[in-house]
Amino acid sequence: MAAPDDAKLDLIAGLQQLPMRHRWLRWAVLAASLAFSAASTYYFRIQVQQEARSRFETVAIGVANDVQSRIRAYGDVLYALRGLFDSSNEVTRDEFHQFAQAISLGERYPGVTNISFSFRVPHARKLQFERAVRAERSPLVKGLPEFAIKPPGERPEYMVLTFLEPMGKNVVAWGLDLNADPLRRSAVDRARDSGQISASSAVTLLRDGNASVASTLLRLAVYRGGGAPGSLEERQRLYSGMVGSAVRVGEMIDATLSKEILSRAQLQIYEPGEGAAGDTLLFDSAASGPTASAVAPAEFSGYGVTHRLAVGDREWRL
Repeated sequence: MAAPDDAKLDLIAGLQQLPMRHRWLRWAVLAASLAFSAASTYYFRIQVQQEARSRFETVAIGVANDVQSRIRAYGDVLYALRGLFDSSNEVTRDEFHQFAQAISLGERYPGVTNISFSFRVPHARKLQFERAVRAERSPLVKGLPEFAIKPPGERPEYMVLTFLEPMGKNVVAWGLDLNADPLRRSAVDRARDSGQISASSAVTLLRDGNASVASTLLRLAVYRGGGAPGSLEERQRLYSGMVGSAVRVGEMIDATLSKEILSRAQLQIYEPGEGAAGDTLLFDSAASGPTASAVAPAEFSGYGVTHRLAVGDREWRL
């Protein structure tokens, strides 16, 4: 079978042998042949682009579903943790530690740097609460710095990070009053009022001290009597503390998606800004550093789509 280029040459040669009065025909046939070739090339290119777009959208939906499932699983840890407090008159530090060990926190929940419980402490009980924590005999606090609510200062009420797992580098947050920081307090207040999981805006963890490591804080209120009371008034009156977790976004995404997926398209996650504030970039697979993709994405260059992710009571855009 002759190659396409040879066939065209044969066609042209044959047309050149036509009588003079039929020479117009050779140009008409040649023009039609070229037009057909151009049309075939155009429609082939369109088909290739449509197939690539379809593959891209399939991959994007899969990525969004995988990330959303991971976020939901991290939220389920908080509901299980609240269940621990609901089922006990008093959860001890050792019991909290055993819970973290039982769920294999470090292995099964990548990116979660800690889970915690914060006690609601009215100002009148501040000194009494500090003395009670210092008097604990648990081996888990042996050798730790003397407990104190921080930052220093008098406030009407404190939400004190008291149980932390694992302690390790997280010890810098031990005794932190979540109400003292507007960003952290906002998540606390929303969790208290809703009875559901709230999420902070992007935050740098005390243990990191590096603004390039984007994290989010998840909070869920615990109430006297268990569960979540039916009315806002009851929730504000009966809440006794907060379970929570701190999640490094980059580590969570790296554990959720394979390098092969991240090599096929660039993935960015933004947190929408509030008011005049612009969006905050939480993750970029093409960025330098530990979350960078090993291979520059090329397969889906030129395509883009946005998916919305529910993170507690906030929204991320992927």
